[in-house]
Amino acid sequence: MENKNNMEIKDYTIIEKSIPIMISAPHSAKQFRNGKVQSKEQYTDYFAISISEKENINCIYKTAFLNDDVNIDETSEYKTELEQFINKNHIKFLIDLHTMSDKRLPDICIAINAGKNILNNYDILQEIISIFDSNGISSVTVDEPFKAKDPNCISNYISSNCNIPCFQIEINKKFFSLSTKLFNKTFNKVTIENSLCSVVNMLKKYI
Repeated sequence: MENKNNMEIKDYTIIEKSIPIMISAPHSAKQFRNGKVQSKEQYTDYFAISISEKENINCIYKTAFLNDDVNIDETSEYKTELEQFINKNHIKFLIDLHTMSDKRLPDICIAINAGKNILNNYDILQEIISIFDSNGISSVTVDEPFKAKDPNCISNYISSNCNIPCFQIEINKKFFSLSTKLFNKTFNKVTIENSLCSVVNMLKKYI
């Protein structure tokens, strides 16, 4: 994207690693959605960067707000660059990270668009659910309340255009609330990060 002085503004960062798995945090900056500016989804960039470093996988995350929402807009440099990177580097899986309101019931929602976005790899989906459960996160739903059905959302778009399984993982914001920190010992930053690292290690088996 260019500003009024025709200077290019890069609103994302890509970290290139050697393992052909990619993790994405498209809402790690503010977004413009439904006529309103929405807050950044806290910790999604932290998780993406940390897991990229720990597991040697590729990473992309949003760094600036340009009155856009790359997970809804029909076109964006973020999606275009992600698609090109995936095709060029023969990426096999995409994990797209988001957070959801703490008013939602599940701790984790995995949005797969009725299997379409993961190319019907339900065996892998079940392994992901089991990983969260083994880390004490048993409240995991699939396609509820989010489905990733919109063709412009990252996981749907990439799955359709790159023909790879894409898992949109929504994390309930309550994991960083004070009440959760005080009373819930299993749903926190550490267990989420450990779970996501285990998910990546599991996906490595399928490369």
